[in-house]
Amino acid sequence: MADQLSQPTTGQGISRRDLLQGASVGIAASVGASLLPSFGYSQRPGQSATLTPDSMPKKFSQGEYSRRWQKVRELMKENQMDCLIVPPGGDDARYLTGSGSGWVIFPYDGEIAQIVDPRTILRSAGKDPYNITLLRGGDWHNDIGVELLVDGRPSESVTGNAAGGYWSPAIIDALREKGMSRARIGVGDLAGVYRNEEGGVSYTTLDRVIKAFPQARFESAFDVLMRAQLVKGPEEIAVLEKATAVAELGCQAMIETARPGVSLRELWITMFEAMLRASGLPGTIAFSIPGVRASAPNTAHGTAASGYILRAGDILIEEISGYVMGYHAQVDHPVCVGSPEPAGWAKAAQDSIDMFYSVLDFLAPGKSMREVNEHLLKVLAAKGYTEKTTKVVFNMGNGPRLGPNRKEGMDLVVEEGWYINALKPAAYMPSGFNIDFGGAVVITDKGARRLGKRKLEALTLGA
Repeated sequence: MADQLSQPTTGQGISRRDLLQGASVGIAASVGASLLPSFGYSQRPGQSATLTPDSMPKKFSQGEYSRRWQKVRELMKENQMDCLIVPPGGDDARYLTGSGSGWVIFPYDGEIAQIVDPRTILRSAGKDPYNITLLRGGDWHNDIGVELLVDGRPSESVTGNAAGGYWSPAIIDALREKGMSRARIGVGDLAGVYRNEEGGVSYTTLDRVIKAFPQARFESAFDVLMRAQLVKGPEEIAVLEKATAVAELGCQAMIETARPGVSLRELWITMFEAMLRASGLPGTIAFSIPGVRASAPNTAHGTAASGYILRAGDILIEEISGYVMGYHAQVDHPVCVGSPEPAGWAKAAQDSIDMFYSVLDFLAPGKSMREVNEHLLKVLAAKGYTEKTTKVVFNMGNGPRLGPNRKEGMDLVVEEGWYINALKPAAYMPSGFNIDFGGAVVITDKGARRLGKRKLEALTLGA
């Protein structure tokens, strides 16, 4: 995606790139309100002529799923697991089959099965959820317009006894058919999950399955599934690039709209609309304004934007996430709204930007997370900060995170294809509030690559 933040020109012949790059290191650029009407956007803030719902990828190829299965089976072999059973509704099931509708039975050798409630499939296709006859026969997925492929074929485990969440009989039957009575079986989302140590598996379902196989061994498969999903394939990275571009449209809309006198609700709606028109999916936006309690809405948590009116000197800190095919990418670009700027704003902003690029340059395949953490601490110390005065700065979604009291995955080794949803080292202003610039990053064979295109810099809007 082209750098949408820097293309338009003002009526005075000054490009926005010229305007934004007019700030020297450590000094905030001031975007004059009088220039805004002539930036060249004919319609809505953040609008893009090239990003539309029709331009978004719709599904992954069978080759992509084969790549995932191979990676999972490599890790199963490493952990001596004969089979995985994965509960519905989470990222693990969607990762393996493209659908989170039911339990997945994933053997090291043999065909994969997914157990789903047929009514769920029919409802998703706009069909009568009780017309089960539509699901019979090898072409049922074509008949109802739903594609549920397992090993390149329609799933053979669409079964009526899953109706109403009665899963255990079908799981037991599938495990018996695959000869798992004495197997070592990994269970997804069972235990040891980052930030959810006790997992999220139905006790009743798992208890019935375990009792049916007294000679089998059941254990958590979190590590296998988590490590497999850390490594993204080219198709996944292409989706994440689209999601980042969508998030940057939200950021662009913020930069065009946030001014003293604008309500937080109006700003939120404008940004939300820009992302929705680009991808066809709602993005998520979290706002924070230091010292203003009314400024903590977060669409990811279902909280609404307040009617708070932005005031001159407010620092607007945000997390903006674009979504494509269930994948999301984050953009973090704090701004100052109006002047005078609070003490330390420009310095903290530049410190955060400098630290971001330092960690970005350090990341490379073969380095352990422990080394990454040690480098991060050195970068913080060089800027006069301590680990206790910052927050989570390395977020891999369901994978590890680094920050205060977060030392997850210290023994993991960085691999080509790793995706970091948000790399955002935080610097602190004298008032004690954090300023964190950054966003989505992917690891290549040569090092780390930032997915965002916008320039990271301190901006003062509407001064």
